[in-house]
Amino acid sequence: MAGTGQATGARPPSDEMVTTIRIPTRPGQIKDVIAVLRSVVGPSLAQPSCRQCDVVIDAIEDRYVLFHERWSSFQDFERHVRSDLYDRVLSALEMASEAPEVRFECGGRTWGLDLIRDVRLAREGAGD
Repeated sequence: MAGTGQATGARPPSDEMVTTIRIPTRPGQIKDVIAVLRSVVGPSLAQPSCRQCDVVIDAIEDRYVLFHERWSSFQDFERHVRSDLYDRVLSALEMASEAPEVRFECGGRTWGLDLIRDVRLAREGAGD
């Protein structure tokens, strides 16, 4: 396991936001991707609304880095995506050797990578 963190919490409630990102890496680059994402783990877990933040190497295909987060609500997730800290996640996504797999789930709904763009554009539109 490359790095993991989990805040206390029982069974996920229906309004919880779950992030799963699978990043394919180039040979020799996996350590860089892990380092960037691990730098997000501690600050994320320091937020009261972050229930989990993990960075691991895929056990089956070891060229993939998995990043997993759980936030108390969609609104908490939006604040996180709009933060400067999330720029590091975007930086890791840019290091992907091909399109990463990105999945966001909340309240029975599922989104892909476009959700990040939509949330960040909404911030700009609000004058932040």
